[in-house]
Amino acid sequence: MVAAVLGLLLASTSASLQTPPPQPPEVVGQSVRLDPAAASRVTTDARAAIPARLADGLILSVWATADLAPASLVAVDLAPDGTAYITVARRSGGPLDTRQHPDWVPEVLSLRTTEALRQFFQRRIATADSDRNQWLPDHNQDGVHDYRDLMHVQDRVYRLADTNDDGVADTSTLVFSGFNEDMAGDILGGILRHESGDLYVTIAPDLWRLRDTDGDGVFDEKTSISHGYSVHPSFSAHGLSAPMQGPDGMIYWKIGEIGMHVVDKSGREWAYPHTGAVLRANPDGTDFEVYASGVRNPHEIAFDEHGDLFAVDNDGDYPGELERLIYIAQGSDTGWRSTWQYGKYTDPANNRYNPWLDEGMSKVWFEGQPAHITPPLAPYYTGPSGFAYNPGTALGPRWARHFFGTSYNYNAATAVVYGFTLDPKGAGFELAENTHVADGVLSQGLRVGPDGALYLTVRSTADTRIVKIDTTDPTNRAIRAEVQALLIASFGDRSVADLRALLAHADMRVRQKAQFELVRRADDDALLATATDRGHQLARIHAIWGLGQLLRSHTIAAPAITPFLTDADSEIRAQAAKVLGHARAASAAGALRPLVQDQDARVRAQATIAVGRIGDQAALPVVAAMLATDAEHDLYLRSAGVVAFTAIGDRAGLAALADHPSRGVRMAAVAALRRLHDAGVARFLDDTDPLVLAEAASAINDEGGILPAVPALAQLLDREHLSGERIVRRAISANLRVGDPAAVARVLAFARRSAQPEALRVEAIGTLGAWAAPSNMDRVDGAWIAPLPARQASDAQQALTALVGTLDAPDSTPALKVAWLDAAGRIGLTSMGPQILARLRADTDATVRVAALRALVALGVPEVSQGIDVAVVDSDATVRTEAISAMPALSIPDDTKVRNLLRVIDKGVPREQQSALGAIGRIGGAEAVGGLGRLADALTAGSLAPDVQLDLLDAMRETGAAPLQARLEQLRVGRDLSTVGTAFPAALANGGNPQRGRQLVLQHPAAQCARCHTVGNAKSDVGPALTGVGARLSRTQLLESLLDPSARLAPGFGQVTVTLKNGRKIEGLLREESATRLVVEDAAGTPQTIALTEVATRTNLPSPMPPMGTLLTPREIRDVVEFLATQQQ
Repeated sequence: MVAAVLGLLLASTSASLQTPPPQPPEVVGQSVRLDPAAASRVTTDARAAIPARLADGLILSVWATADLAPASLVAVDLAPDGTAYITVARRSGGPLDTRQHPDWVPEVLSLRTTEALRQFFQRRIATADSDRNQWLPDHNQDGVHDYRDLMHVQDRVYRLADTNDDGVADTSTLVFSGFNEDMAGDILGGILRHESGDLYVTIAPDLWRLRDTDGDGVFDEKTSISHGYSVHPSFSAHGLSAPMQGPDGMIYWKIGEIGMHVVDKSGREWAYPHTGAVLRANPDGTDFEVYASGVRNPHEIAFDEHGDLFAVDNDGDYPGELERLIYIAQGSDTGWRSTWQYGKYTDPANNRYNPWLDEGMSKVWFEGQPAHITPPLAPYYTGPSGFAYNPGTALGPRWARHFFGTSYNYNAATAVVYGFTLDPKGAGFELAENTHVADGVLSQGLRVGPDGALYLTVRSTADTRIVKIDTTDPTNRAIRAEVQALLIASFGDRSVADLRALLAHADMRVRQKAQFELVRRADDDALLATATDRGHQLARIHAIWGLGQLLRSHTIAAPAITPFLTDADSEIRAQAAKVLGHARAASAAGALRPLVQDQDARVRAQATIAVGRIGDQAALPVVAAMLATDAEHDLYLRSAGVVAFTAIGDRAGLAALADHPSRGVRMAAVAALRRLHDAGVARFLDDTDPLVLAEAASAINDEGGILPAVPALAQLLDREHLSGERIVRRAISANLRVGDPAAVARVLAFARRSAQPEALRVEAIGTLGAWAAPSNMDRVDGAWIAPLPARQASDAQQALTALVGTLDAPDSTPALKVAWLDAAGRIGLTSMGPQILARLRADTDATVRVAALRALVALGVPEVSQGIDVAVVDSDATVRTEAISAMPALSIPDDTKVRNLLRVIDKGVPREQQSALGAIGRIGGAEAVGGLGRLADALTAGSLAPDVQLDLLDAMRETGAAPLQARLEQLRVGRDLSTVGTAFPAALANGGNPQRGRQLVLQHPAAQCARCHTVGNAKSDVGPALTGVGARLSRTQLLESLLDPSARLAPGFGQVTVTLKNGRKIEGLLREESATRLVVEDAAGTPQTIALTEVATRTNLPSPMPPMGTLLTPREIRDVVEFLATQQQ
């Protein structure tokens, strides 16, 4: 007995003395080290939990676990010895996401600088509004929720190392913590370990350089290299990232759609407030420039062996839209603007026209596509994030010339690591091979390690932080070892002959290191000798890049490079032109000009950009001739022409190209004048070609417009046969901006033109309705255009009065009638009350009758009472429902209104009952409190129909009456109805509007259902298609899937851990589920069939889908459930 007790005590003591699992260090300079054997063991266990499926010949291993790195890691870069540096984004940008703050839109579109953003936060998250700021945690623990809480949490940089070379990280050191000094900050999204040993890290509003000044391994000096990123909130994490060193020795990085207003070290301003861009500068921040623009959020970018830059960019999250594989050509604009996604689309004084979609900007090139942008090479995978190029020796020969990209789609079950190749096509490229490298790996950051393996940051499992993908093919084993040894070694004591030989190495990292060493030595002789030696093209290219670096530092002059402009190798000619242009070597103009007409398209493109960068005025006709000869066949030649035209800056010469016979030349001239913001573009409004005219109209109207040219654009509407949606919409918008009586007359005349498309006539009528109080955002592209000139409402009122007869014309349609009625209500056309009432009485279309009643209510005219009387007995339920909603507008006592509405609730159909409850809530008063209280009794007793339960609760809340607010608390739904789904789930599962639900699924900016799910026959690689979901799941199950997504997994889209009664554990992808069994695909890719009777416990891994209760209102959730329930097939 004593022995047993002692045994228990010893066991208890032993258990209490067990060392807890190590945690990543929390103090700068602190390290955590795992026993190598333990590190190997935990990584092996972690690997077993990853159900990854690899391409033939590839293997996946875990390199670092949660013991060494926090879960919120984002990016990774590796030093030559294999040490990894990772960024940890503890300052999540989620709370500042516009999807969570629709009330910030559209004001955020008016912001232009980082300082304006700071002032916005100080105003919108003010100390005095702490009670309303509960969404923001009190990070600094001062008892107040305000903007200062944005400056407390620090992001971090960790160094991870494999100290015993066993292929597993065993040491973690926190080497920097901070970046919390600016409330405009986003997340620590990117990291570059520079050849100097410095780290370059990106977190808006700065690109920072971190330096270890005392050699203790901790980075103690932080210097801003470039400042001014993040000028307005947008989607979280669409900020700074992707720092990397280019083949020209410069640092490249990217800003997403949160925009920029940078003042560089020379004092020049660079303003791109509503689009992303790729930037470059010397390592000290000098020679800053915008390399390309128009990106949304390519998280990482990559150069190929010829110095061309690529990425996969995010789409706009619209149904049917796809991400885009882009060639980031110098000076290109790939088209994205943040105004494509939010702003005007929720403004009742605006419309839903979206150029990104309606003008096909997101698509690969097609005839008639806007010509001022450079479209993508191809549509591509969902959730692009990590991105890298094989430097030549990574993995095995099978993966030579491949780009690698990760799909960070928030769902490990469907995440993919892709590999693809590109083939040259003219001055650009086309997608060639496209394949899966790995399935089931959810990764955000990706780098090719010095050992030739792929390293990926992982956030989808509890135990794993960095995984490594490698090959079983031994072919490259020796050269990969050689590469790492060379990358580790110092080249400072290498002979010139060795360095020249290394310029021809199979790995571009080695070639680049040799190039940079020769540049450091200023050894132009060695570089010239290599560039002249025709034995190895890539060696020659690196030598030319090195010469370009020396040229930019004024160590050599342009004549050292110009001979290569006549080389027999077209790639050498192209590279020579590129470096001369980069250096803006004006003395090379005469030598460059002939290459603008080179037989090779790639050479033509680089030479064209070069003559532009050096400002060669004499090259303008040469560039025009090149574009004319190309005849619009090559998009990248067009882009190069626009870059050259813009950089040359001959405004008068560009305007004179309005008379050029080539359409391609004229369109490029328009695009250049657009970039120059020059009113001379108005000359092109006389062009007879509709595509040129559309480009000119777009240049004058969009992105705030070229104001001196707006009147000329407005006058286009005088043309009787003006056509083309791109043109007409902008001409209408221009007239709204002008705002004078002549502009009203033009819009009126256009609205009367029966030959014009219905949608454009509707737009003209809607514009007249918004005339007196127009939206702050342009009606075409959504750019912030406030304030507009003062205007008279009477002008538009007269115009709409003159249009009333048009409504009865033979060509009139319900859409035109609804547009006129909406406009009449908005503009205050009170004199038309009798005519509107007549329309309500007599029109045969229910949507028109609803619009007529709404117009009467909006106008507040005496006819509203008669209108309600007519509508309440209408044969159409939608009209009757609208009449019930309008009853608060009646000029009768409130208690009478309430009693009438209570009778509707007693005898009406559900839709009428819902409308009546909404009206009672808006009326309020003692009668309403009593009636709603009696209905609450019915709810408590379980006798109130589910279809109206939410409407009752909402009406109780709407009244604001203290007794009813207390009753809401008693009903356990909360005064804001936040827990109604728990207390009365039937209230959210019944009674919704399927049409509104469909609109929410497809368009809600915060929920973003369409980002992962499809409706119809299309398929998604992120979430299950919604087709047939109403047949598969009950309403209760549909509601559960919205409120608690992790409770129910769709087969093929979720990870599950099953523990059997015999103790065996099975982890993997849920492939099938029925009433009797589960089928789980394990880490080896083997389906495991499990009888439910054998299951002891089951754990679903957290769903990537956020609980919709945090993003949608209860009423919106009910509508979505209703829509999903209708999806039966």
